[in-house]
Amino acid sequence: MDDRALILLSCSRDKRDDGTPWPKKAQKITERNFLPSEAAKLVAGRRWIFARLKGENPWLYNGDHRGGLCHERWGNSRLRLGPDFDGNDRHGLYREAHDRYKGRFFTALDHELGGETKVRFWDRIRNQELPIEVVFVSALYGLLLWNEPVQDYDCHFADYIREDSRTVAEKWGAVLTDALVEFINRSSQGSRGGKITRVYDLLSDSSYQSVFDWERLAGTGSRIYHRIFKADAGPDSLSKIATILVRHLDEICDGMPEFDKWLRLISIRGSSFEFSFEKSLNKNAEAAREGVLLTERQVLDQNRWLARVPAKVLNQWILAEHNWRQVQAPGDCDFGASVISFARAVKAIFGTK
Repeated sequence: MDDRALILLSCSRDKRDDGTPWPKKAQKITERNFLPSEAAKLVAGRRWIFARLKGENPWLYNGDHRGGLCHERWGNSRLRLGPDFDGNDRHGLYREAHDRYKGRFFTALDHELGGETKVRFWDRIRNQELPIEVVFVSALYGLLLWNEPVQDYDCHFADYIREDSRTVAEKWGAVLTDALVEFINRSSQGSRGGKITRVYDLLSDSSYQSVFDWERLAGTGSRIYHRIFKADAGPDSLSKIATILVRHLDEICDGMPEFDKWLRLISIRGSSFEFSFEKSLNKNAEAAREGVLLTERQVLDQNRWLARVPAKVLNQWILAEHNWRQVQAPGDCDFGASVISFARAVKAIFGTK
């Protein structure tokens, strides 16, 4: 069989509700043909988080939106211990993962594909017309096949246990990396296609990227491609990730994109942006990063006059401010470097040399 590419996508906070009973011929990534050694650990992680979402101690608190106790959320109250958790309760309601999720990425994907074409897009993957595998990363389920049935739920990697501050991401630990490594290594032995030789990290933000040990994943022999943008990062990039997936699907399926080569795309709605792929996470100095973008928003909110300075000068100021915030906590940092960074930005504003 031909080699394949693996596309990693984030789950969505927004989900369609309701669904149908568990399909008789549904596949799960926790089946032994996909994960003969790691399935048990993935199921154990799912069941532990399931118990927290159903109100068992220790309770989980919503960390992303300060939404209180996770087991009080409407979707979680209806969760059943069904086949998705290796349980026997058949009263759950299910949708395939790609159909359950409906956040910004999926809305943009619908626009890019255009109406009925969306159905054809997933059918092409289902029928193995495209040499790709799509896996969703989820705080509750860990890893999901794109067509794996899932229930409605509300859970995030930043959700935490108040008593010891452990997050859901920390609870998963190395489990997701172990499982994905085995999934890639066994990809040539399954019924869904050939060996996975390329992994495209199209995850939405660092909270998803941080749950993997990327060096170990590269150790499978697969080339890792992390998507980056010049002016967007985090959730702001979700719609653009959808544009990349649609416009560059052929290249993702068949080719080897160049690392650190910036490309410009125009979305179906007319907005343009520049993107690229980096080989190692956080190495491309030109890429926008979530922390820097947050700093920029906060600085401009507090100092609106900075919006009138030249873009290059503004970037100097933002980087200086971001650096200052990063070094304030440790006691042994050289604060002189931060002062010099600010001095350069001030000189540029006043046109001095």
